[in-house]
Amino acid sequence: MTNPEWMERFLEDCVFRGCCENTLAAYRGRLTVFFDYIEDITVTDIRRGDCMDFLGELSENMSASSVMSYITTLRSFGTFIEADLWDEGWRNVFATLRYPKTEQFFPKILTREEVDTMISHMSQRTATQRRDRALVSLTYASGLRASEVADLLIEDVDLNERTVHVRHGKGDKARWSFMDPGATGAIQKWLSAREAFAAAESPFLFIGRGSEQLSRVSVYNIVTAAGDRVGIEASPHTLRRSRATHLRESGAPIDLVQKLLGHSSPTVTANHYINIDPVRIRDMVEGAIQ
Repeated sequence: MTNPEWMERFLEDCVFRGCCENTLAAYRGRLTVFFDYIEDITVTDIRRGDCMDFLGELSENMSASSVMSYITTLRSFGTFIEADLWDEGWRNVFATLRYPKTEQFFPKILTREEVDTMISHMSQRTATQRRDRALVSLTYASGLRASEVADLLIEDVDLNERTVHVRHGKGDKARWSFMDPGATGAIQKWLSAREAFAAAESPFLFIGRGSEQLSRVSVYNIVTAAGDRVGIEASPHTLRRSRATHLRESGAPIDLVQKLLGHSSPTVTANHYINIDPVRIRDMVEGAIQ
């Protein structure tokens, strides 16, 4: 069954239970946004990480109450599917979503050591493995969204200057980001092996064995697989937020981090995105006054 079919059956059940037109319209709108985000992942294959990544993206531009309304919709939707598939052993991942206890919705962040562990355990023996390691390294180093990584062209990456040109960010706004030497080296190795792919003539940086451009879902799956390999729950959004936090911990100004992430204002970056470890804050303050 397709995602739209699941949604229509859910809405029909809502009508049967007496939901008003406003509620039905709200459910339809939120589920449509969710399905657009997960693209071709069917609802029965959705993982909790997919939902957390989605909610993390929402938190960049929505209030906590708005994010909670999406959680309510997804939990109701999951309850309906669970009742329909009660004899098939489907795990209701939507039921694991929790309402934020604070004003902001804070998804998980990784430590620098966890990111290093993820990347260092990614082999580079085959062309596909080189691509995947380059993709994960770049996603973290540049703080790009999954869709932005998928849309990168080869010419958008300057390995000498270690810069990344994001041509079409959120709101179709262009911006610049940068890479560390580790990401640059990984991309160089990928480019040297890229000719092994049939779609090597594609202008896109990251391509598949049979496709001229990786999809956002493919980018997501590559990152989560890298985390799963070492027992770390990760996603592109996790890497993006972790990078922002690590930059702030290193002393980068909030307005610089804002520009790198493509946020509309420093307030969005500070209030909805950065979550520096309080112990780390203590150490930074004590180091500054000694």
